[in-house]
Amino acid sequence: TDECPPKEGKDNPYLFIKPFLKLERRSAFWSIKKYPGRNLLIIWPSYGESWAAESLEGWNGKHLVYVGEYRAACADDRFFDILESDFEEIEEVQIPTWHGIHDRLQVFKRRT
Repeated sequence: TDECPPKEGKDNPYLFIKPFLKLERRSAFWSIKKYPGRNLLIIWPSYGESWAAESLEGWNGKHLVYVGEYRAACADDRFFDILESDFEEIEEVQIPTWHGIHDRLQVFKRRT
């Protein structure tokens, strides 16, 4: 799901291919309630906004995949505080990035 899925067509210069799956236009909170216990994928959460932290607080799943910069240009401090206190990183994957952007893919497991 995505609250603001990318626009297709020439209005979006960053979209190079068509999406490979259909996205439901829904909030993160709605999604974790509809799909409880599933793994969670958060990609580039909005900088300074609280929805990513609120998602972690309301979600009861075990594995989180996060793509973005760590403590820079994504989410809010509370999101990263929750990651550090409630989760352990189990894998990091190098991904292609834009010049000057330091994002990465990290897989976390909830601490028991």
